[in-house]
Order: sequence, then C-alpha cells, then structure tokens
Amino acid sequence: MGHYSQAEGDASRGIERLQLERIAALPKAQQRFVMQMLDTVLQQSG
Repeated sequence: MGHYSQAEGDASRGIERLQLERIAALPKAQQRFVMQMLDTVLQQSG
C-alpha cells in the first residue's frame, strides 16, 4: 500500500512540473492570476 501512494506522489509531481512549465510560458499577468488561484486552492486544502 505504501508503494502505491509513493508512485502516486511521483506521478502527481510529474504533472505539477508539466503544469509549471505551461504556466511559465504564459504572459506575466496570467502567471500572477494562476499563482493566486493556486495559493487559494492550497490554503483551502491545507
């Protein structure tokens, strides 16, 4: 069971890295908007 959650964590990190690369390609104003959205989501989940 522990191995499954570890693999799942690795997969989600890979997805996060792809998303960050996509965000980096956006104009600065859109980057700020996306980062604010992420902060809000992380605060709610944490």
